[in-house]
This record gives sequence, structure tokens and C-alpha cells, in this order.
Amino acid sequence: MVQAIQASDIVGVSGALESIVTSKCVLATNTSSISITAIDDAYSAAVGALSKAGYAVVPMKDVAGMAVMRTVAMLVNEAADAVHQGVCTSADLDLAMGGQSFH
Repeated sequence: MVQAIQASDIVGVSGALESIVTSKCVLATNTSSISITAIDDAYSAAVGALSKAGYAVVPMKDVAGMAVMRTVAMLVNEAADAVHQGVCTSADLDLAMGGQSFH
């Protein structure tokens, strides 16, 4: 596992790793700052592996700043604003959001 690589270095590191691993290896990332196709074109292999493992794959346009994280960021900002305005306490918000509402 390789961690804490700056986005500007990912393409070079990925290229170096691709030169030493087999074609069966899938290089993956959880970064949202750069397009995944700039790192690796293993999309079909990843979809196949996830589908075979029973996961539902939801294809989206490949852009930096993934759709789910963009939506979560808006939710977090609204939650912080609600606490700041005194609508609720952070503990109340944690309870409400962590209960049956979102899972």
C-alpha cells in the first residue's frame, strides 16, 4: 500500500508501479482531486471484480471531485451552519444523522 502521495506525483508513481506489477494487479485510488483515468485505465477490471463480489457498480462521468463527495461536502457545510446558528448542538446533530436517518 502506498499512502500520502501528492496529486501532482500520482501519475509518475503510478507509472513506476505499473512497470513492476503484473497485468492482473489493479492500481486504485480514493483521491478526488484528479481524474482516475489520469492514473489507470483498469475501469473494466475493477467493475468486473466488484460485480463478481456482489457490489452494485454505479458508473458516473469521470471528473475530479466525485459526485458523492461533492454532495457530502454540501451536507457537512449545512450541518456546521445549523450548529453555528444555534439550531441544534453538535451532539444532537451527531445523534440525528447517525441514527436511522442515514445508513
